[in-house]
Amino acid sequence: MKHALASVLLLSLFTACEDNESENKPNKPDPLVPVAVDYALAEGQIAEDKGSFPITINLSAAAEASGVIEVTISGDAVYGTHFTSTPAAVNGKITLPVEEGDTEAQLSVVIINNAKMNGHKAATFSITDATGSVVKGESLAFTLRVKDDELMQKPQGMVKVGSFASQVKNTYEYNEDGQITKIHWESKNPFGTTTGTDEYFYDGNGKITKTIRLGTTQETNYIWENGLLARQERLQNGVVLTYHQYEYDANGHVKKTANFVGDGLGDFNVSSYTEYAYHDDGNVHVLTLYSYDPVDEEFVVSTVTTYDNYIEGKNPTPLELFPGHSIQHKLPTNYSRTSASGTQAYEVAYEFLEDGNLGRKTVTGAAADSGVTTYTYFD
Repeated sequence: MKHALASVLLLSLFTACEDNESENKPNKPDPLVPVAVDYALAEGQIAEDKGSFPITINLSAAAEASGVIEVTISGDAVYGTHFTSTPAAVNGKITLPVEEGDTEAQLSVVIINNAKMNGHKAATFSITDATGSVVKGESLAFTLRVKDDELMQKPQGMVKVGSFASQVKNTYEYNEDGQITKIHWESKNPFGTTTGTDEYFYDGNGKITKTIRLGTTQETNYIWENGLLARQERLQNGVVLTYHQYEYDANGHVKKTANFVGDGLGDFNVSSYTEYAYHDDGNVHVLTLYSYDPVDEEFVVSTVTTYDNYIEGKNPTPLELFPGHSIQHKLPTNYSRTSASGTQAYEVAYEFLEDGNLGRKTVTGAAADSGVTTYTYFD
């Protein structure tokens, strides 16, 4: 009986000791459970002149402690040239701190607006690391497309469908000053399809100096004097075959172009010339083409083209005497062409897009010019 009583007392003593130790021992904190970070959206876009764009990274739950999200930048939009960010990037990386209780992290992309045509660009912000209270989730990349406001609404292409199943298609490329650098063209008729690319070159003052047809030996040189184009030469294999010579009136309008053709022996003779008359607002009124008559050995009127009834509106493909020199700043609604065979009259109708750009031009009249031209623009 004494032994049993002693055993009970001893067991009670050990139990009491264990209870005391349990009460005195501190509680262990629950283990940290990192939360996943994901982009709220996969992509977005902003015009160059619209300021900044916020990008949100969502946390799957409130952060239990501090952490860090690392974002790496890539794409053809150049940091410091096309955009910056808040927080700022260092060596192509943005560090976003996460504090206890946060449910999201945010960075802001600040767009740099300039007056140059750099083209539409894109930057991708990839979550490449997440530490502390956060881990990488599944939606880890966000792409922001930056729209160049100088390029937006610039003509991108045109297609003219004419008579006899003919079709002409042009698409355009531009330099940062908004000048055409390439025209990719396609010409179709019942006999087949021809394609090519014409490339344009300019001097430091933005004046056209040369055009070449890629893949061929065709070249056109533009020679300037006192700020005006004096001569346009057409070359084949580096040899001048023909050239145009320009004369101007007191207002700086071209009043005459003379076409010289080589005789193969190094001499050039005038084969034709065109005289120009203008409306008071500077739009061309009459073009009179004179051709050389070898029988009478004199120049005679070949064709007379008359443009009238101009309306307001920007023509994406105006009548030009040479690249960049338009002689139609408005839109003619009718014109006629008179030759020895008679007079051909044309009516021109225009359809405009909601933004005011010309969407479609319809010319009705003789088969030579009639057809429908549609225009597309960068957006």
